Amino acid sequence: MSPNLNLMTLHIQVLHLFLQVFDEGILKDNHHHKIAFKDTIIMMTSNVLSQNDDSVGFKKKELSIVSLQNMFSKEFLNRIDEIIPYQLLTHDDLIKILKLHAPIGLTDTMIEEMLQDYDESLGARGIFTKMKKYLVKKSNAMTKS
Repeated sequence: MSPNLNLMTLHIQVLHLFLQVFDEGILKDNHHHKIAFKDTIIMMTSNVLSQNDDSVGFKKKELSIVSLQNMFSKEFLNRIDEIIPYQLLTHDDLIKILKLHAPIGLTDTMIEEMLQDYDESLGARGIFTKMKKYLVKKSNAMTKS
């Protein structure tokens, strides 16, 4: 299983290590031990594409490519086999996530209260935090009664 790497948090020297892996298929440490990357899939994530302003059609695709080129060198981008932009989670997606991952059964009212002022651009991680805080608050309110 390959770890999922967020490119936005990597140091430039780590990106250079990726270039070595992409070119040679191996990494060497300071003791000259080799680590082979044969039959390895490297999945990397980045928020570069999601930081674009809203636009429509081809204009957005062009803007995304420009954003990638501003963030990463052409040398690095030319070694990437495929770039798959992801879509933001919808309100319905967040409801499904809450129902699936909640430690207790949630009512529709509870779910709507959690999502009431939630910024959907934060994705699933933020909704987990909000759910935990909401459930602790509800639990504390019930024990005080």
